[in-house]
Amino acid sequence: VQPNIDPWNKWQNTIENQMDLLLKMSTEVLAFNPDVIVFPETAVPTYILSPKNEEYLEQLKAFVKKNKVALFTGIPEVRYYDDSTSAPANSKIFYDSRTRYETFNSSMLLKPNTDSIQTYAKEILVPFAERVPYPDYLSFSKLFEWGTGISGWGKGSDSTFFNLTTSNGKNVQFANLICFESVFPQHASMFANNGAEFFTLITNDSWWGNTSGVYQHLQYGVFRAIENRKWIARSANGGISCFIDPYGRIHNPTAFNTSQVLLKEISLSNEQTFFSKHKDWFALWSVIFSSIIVSMALTKKILFT
Repeated sequence: VQPNIDPWNKWQNTIENQMDLLLKMSTEVLAFNPDVIVFPETAVPTYILSPKNEEYLEQLKAFVKKNKVALFTGIPEVRYYDDSTSAPANSKIFYDSRTRYETFNSSMLLKPNTDSIQTYAKEILVPFAERVPYPDYLSFSKLFEWGTGISGWGKGSDSTFFNLTTSNGKNVQFANLICFESVFPQHASMFANNGAEFFTLITNDSWWGNTSGVYQHLQYGVFRAIENRKWIARSANGGISCFIDPYGRIHNPTAFNTSQVLLKEISLSNEQTFFSKHKDWFALWSVIFSSIIVSMALTKKILFT
């Protein structure tokens, strides 16, 4: 689902309108009995797992239960620490209490036959835009945080694998890449090497506007699909959403800044490629070999000078 919600306004607009839009668009594909519907990064602009927002969570659960379809979505997540000694040094504190908390750019999976909720917190954050480097040691660095609903995220530490049961009863395991994480081959390969059968890639590239950044970011997903021989279902808030096959071919790409819903059947793979098992082995040895050649050339030059 590509809702195309203005990223600058989404944190101020009513949550109800955005939720209604996402669910209304989702109904367009229900007749095809999809196994899972995918919303983009921070599609739900509130801490939906917090008790005070339970009504919004129940709305999504009701949709999942009624239509017998799994729902995967990006969410902001908050975690509270009653004991300040257990809270990270860079955690935040409520102005009217001693309770400390940390927020995360996360994703969650809701399934029709269970109340359990799987979540994943983004592990690789955009410097400054999402997290100022070394906040534990440089307290003044928080002055540089971007205050548009996405600043000061905590760094996730649990590499979650999501479990899903398809309509034909097959148990499937997949992994999620959130936006910037798709730039890093080692991160995707870690998931592929440990049993991910396909990837979801959720992002919000609308910040860039219709510039080269949108299209460059899309191509990173192409590399991750080829390296690991996995399908990728890419859901972007304003585009480009698409499916990428294991050979890097892009299917059903949307236009940028449009609202659209895509549907496709993808295949699953347990294959571990040479790259997913050895990651940057070739690059590492290329650097070592090149360094040896350069060292030999410099040594020869010095000896004969």
